[in-house]
Amino acid sequence: LGFAAALSTVPGAAIGATALVVFGLSDSFVQSWKVWWGSTAMAILLLSPFIFAWSSASRADFQRYAQPTRLLEAALLSMVLITITVDLMFQEHGIMAPNKGRMILPLLWAGLRFGLLGAATATLLLSVLVAFFTTQLHAGLTPDQIASGEYVFVMQMALVAAALVGLIPAIVLGERDEKMLALRASEERLRQLSRHLVEVEETERRNINRELHDRI
Repeated sequence: LGFAAALSTVPGAAIGATALVVFGLSDSFVQSWKVWWGSTAMAILLLSPFIFAWSSASRADFQRYAQPTRLLEAALLSMVLITITVDLMFQEHGIMAPNKGRMILPLLWAGLRFGLLGAATATLLLSVLVAFFTTQLHAGLTPDQIASGEYVFVMQMALVAAALVGLIPAIVLGERDEKMLALRASEERLRQLSRHLVEVEETERRNINRELHDRI
């Protein structure tokens, strides 16, 4: 996903920015390229994990997260995420605020407690909130920042960084859990084989004893 977002979007952004400049729809190739590239990269890093996580989740995953305590924790997590985002957008300087890194905290919470499913969902929710408040309401932005359009690229890069910080721990922990489950399954299989081997040895010993007794 990282390579897809960072590299495959480069030629598409170059073609799109060139078309905008040629047809007089943009005065800056660099600015158009940055916005185009950031939009596609952000879409890949935010939507793809969400789609993959929900489409590959098993029934056991949904049952585990459907427990009352987990649902209560998920509701609390959503409230914290929304509160931090709204405070950042309206009480601070919006997406241009220097301390916008605190919006990563609920994403880490989601990744550590709810795995990839929770991290992908929380990241998408955060992105929708930030994109709406920034592009539609221009929360915390000055007229100069709105006129320059530089805030769009800043928003895109901030959301991409937030997605990576939230998703990578969830992926690592998910792989660790899968390895632990595979190890437990292997140990159980070894125990079953050991019991079977003992049973075969006992059966074979009885057969040999019976045969020796009959021959004698």
